[in-house]
Amino acid sequence: MDNNVFPQPLKIDCSLFPLIGGYFYDELIKSIDEARLNIYSIQYQWKWNIHERHSKVQCLGAAIIRAQKRNVAVSVILNNESPKRNISKINRVSGDALAREGVQVRMLRTVSLLHTKLWIIDAKYCFIGSHNISGRSLNVNEEVSVKIDSETLAKFMLRYFNNLWESR
Repeated sequence: MDNNVFPQPLKIDCSLFPLIGGYFYDELIKSIDEARLNIYSIQYQWKWNIHERHSKVQCLGAAIIRAQKRNVAVSVILNNESPKRNISKINRVSGDALAREGVQVRMLRTVSLLHTKLWIIDAKYCFIGSHNISGRSLNVNEEVSVKIDSETLAKFMLRYFNNLWESR
């Protein structure tokens, strides 16, 4: 018996844009600023650091808040391994900061480790890759992600997002 609740894989034609290093933040912030309908995100780590206001990480957070204020629906799932784990504490700070601005946030603990890094914007664009939302992903780690232009993929990944969102 197949107990996989996620959508079955399928071949999807799309346009793909590789984003290495800081280019990920540049393109994601631009896409968030252009969003008109909705933004969905799943993040293993989102490190909110108000002391680094001008870093690309904080600029991304500011872009999310701007989107929320212009009535773009924003929903974020953050990894919640356990209350004692540092990653959960880091994500709780970020989740609380986003929630104070009206963003829908769920801290989620799954049976397996929630390690996804996914953005879905306006049911058209997906960002998928290795970038956590943290200074390390910008300044220390070698990271690569892709921006994918495909309404079919966005719909497919939204099913994945919704399965996780509704699993609470």
